[in-house]
Amino acid sequence: MTATTAVDGRTATDRSREDGRRRRSAWRWPITSAIVLVLGVAGYAAFRALNPHVPALRGTVQAVDGPTELRSQAATVALGDGTVLVWGGRNVGTDSGHVFDPGTRRWTSLPAAPGPPRFGAAAVWTGTEAIIWGGSTESPTFALDAGGVAWNPTTASWRELPPAPHALLHARAAAFDDGVLFTGGERLDSDEPWLDLWFDLRDETWTVV
Repeated sequence: MTATTAVDGRTATDRSREDGRRRRSAWRWPITSAIVLVLGVAGYAAFRALNPHVPALRGTVQAVDGPTELRSQAATVALGDGTVLVWGGRNVGTDSGHVFDPGTRRWTSLPAAPGPPRFGAAAVWTGTEAIIWGGSTESPTFALDAGGVAWNPTTASWRELPPAPHALLHARAAAFDDGVLFTGGERLDSDEPWLDLWFDLRDETWTVV
């Protein structure tokens, strides 16, 4: 028996085979998706059974209105009472700061801090104060600043810190019982390699470490 050839050059057998492949492909993706879904649900159930101490993922996301000024690279630090301090940053004309209370979902504006506004500063909570140090000014020109400020939420007041031996941009800070370590970051004001700094909380002196 001779197979009939269509105008496109395919025989009836070829067309039948192609139709079969199309039908199988139409079912393949739904079946694969169902298998992946079942495996995902089973895997999560197994994870929950083996790790009952890990909190389940649940909850909602709520939008919260922020401070009026849009900013980037601001100093952000959690305070001892559960609130969060946000200060400075780029695109901010003043050294404005705000404290966010997650309990009330509200922001409170802070008085102006001493010294110039800056961005890329390190921030840390010492147990009594929020220390914000280093970074760079933005106006009239970009310039690293070795100074810093401290916010005391108990007295609701700022104070200026003594300047450090050199400035760091985008450094990280870690607080200890007797001092704060500032590490990493960049020194755009010098070709010398950056060096870590130690700020002694007892006599407020700086040491290059």
